[in-house]
Amino acid sequence: MHVTAVGAAILAAVVVLLWRAPHRPGPARPRVPPLRHWLSSRVTRPARDSAPAGLPEVLELLAEALASGVPLVRALEILSDVSEQEVRTALDLVRGSLQLGAGEPEAWLRVRDLPGWAAVAPDLAMAAESGASVLELLTVHAAELRREFASAAHRRARTVGVRAVLPLMVCFLPAFVLVGVVPIIVGLVSGFLGG
Repeated sequence: MHVTAVGAAILAAVVVLLWRAPHRPGPARPRVPPLRHWLSSRVTRPARDSAPAGLPEVLELLAEALASGVPLVRALEILSDVSEQEVRTALDLVRGSLQLGAGEPEAWLRVRDLPGWAAVAPDLAMAAESGASVLELLTVHAAELRREFASAAHRRARTVGVRAVLPLMVCFLPAFVLVGVVPIIVGLVSGFLGG
C-alpha cells in the first residue's frame, strides 16, 4: 500500500505541473498623458515583440537629452554611438535625414518600418508636426516597450515549465508503472492462482 501512495503522489505532482496557473493581474499601468488621445493606433503584438532589446533605454535617454537642451541631431548622434546595431540604424537614418534638410516629421516616418518603431515613429512625427513636446511621448513608449518585453519574458518562462513536464513524465511514468502498478498486478494474479 505504501508503494501505491507514492505512485499517487507522483501522479498528483504531474497533474499539478500540468495545471495552468490562474492569471494574476500585474501592477497598475501608469497614467497615460492626454497626448495619447490623438496618437497613432496600437500596433500588433508581433511588431512590438520584434523590437530591439535596447530600444526602451534609448527612448528614455533621448527624452533626457532633449529635456536637458541637447539638439535632436546631436542627441541622435550621441545615442547612435552607444547603441546596438538595430537601434543605431534607425537613429542614423533619422539623423541623416535631418542633416539633409528633411523636416522632423518626415525624418521620423522614415524609420516606421524598422523593428520596434512602428508605433513610435508615427507618434513622434505627429508630435513634431503639431509642435507638441515629445518628452512624455518618448517616456510612454519606453514604458510600453518595457511592459511588453516583461510580458513576453513571462510567457516564455511559463512555456518552459510546460515543456519540462514531458521529460519528467518519460522518466517517472515507467518507474511508477514498475514500482506501483506491477506489484499490484502480480499480487492480484498470484492471489487468483493461489486461490
